[in-house]
Amino acid sequence: MADSTEYDNFQRHVDEVALLQAMYPEDVFESEAGANGLTVTVRLGVTPVPVELRVLLPPEYPETRAPVVGVSCAQSSRRLQERLHDALHSIVRRLEGRQDEVLDEILAQFKTFLTEVDFASLEPSQPTLDDADSTDDSNTALVVVLWFHHLLSTTKRSDIVSLATAHRLSGISKPGYPGCLIVEGSPTDVHAYVAELRSWRWQGFQVRSEHALEDGRRMSEIWTNDAASHCWKGVVEVEKMADIVKALRPFELDQLFMRAMKLGAA
Repeated sequence: MADSTEYDNFQRHVDEVALLQAMYPEDVFESEAGANGLTVTVRLGVTPVPVELRVLLPPEYPETRAPVVGVSCAQSSRRLQERLHDALHSIVRRLEGRQDEVLDEILAQFKTFLTEVDFASLEPSQPTLDDADSTDDSNTALVVVLWFHHLLSTTKRSDIVSLATAHRLSGISKPGYPGCLIVEGSPTDVHAYVAELRSWRWQGFQVRSEHALEDGRRMSEIWTNDAASHCWKGVVEVEKMADIVKALRPFELDQLFMRAMKLGAA
């Protein structure tokens, strides 16, 4: 029965995206089906700056789970990215509890918000130190280490994976006491992802470290098979921090991770 319901929901997801494509021909829609659901990327066509929405429709949507959403704006200030993030998630929160399709309302309300934003006031005329790492460089990947007092909720653990897929990030998560997560992707996507996680309710949440991988290097291209065989796409869970350390060793990031997590030498 569960498989039948998930199949029916998947067809509803496909139909919903097709309807949105017809309603918004100025926008570019891309969809990709995966184990965590249907990932939809929407590049908005009529905006003062390039804005891209990332939506993950879990198999349980719309009956029992809401879409997982994210927004990125390449080559923009951190201040503008935070404003977009806050607006999008305010819209999603207002629609919580619904058991019908809501993507049309999310997209319509977010587009209305964009028409009301004074973009010029949110973009400094000269880059600041805070904005220096907000520019998305196709040759640079940003690696972030996150610490959680604990990571036990199966819903949060699932949403961490789903949101990473929506933002095209790779990484490894270790649930438990404490919980930890390391993710890698473009600076714009990583910052949007971290901002979303920070907005959730946590007993303890810290960004322990940030590190840039230059010259087009990507951890997602060279994960060691025995430590995280599927970590090249999305986030995978492991049982021990030692698994993360082993995966990071080829990038000479293992010591950085251990210092960030206040661990002794491996």
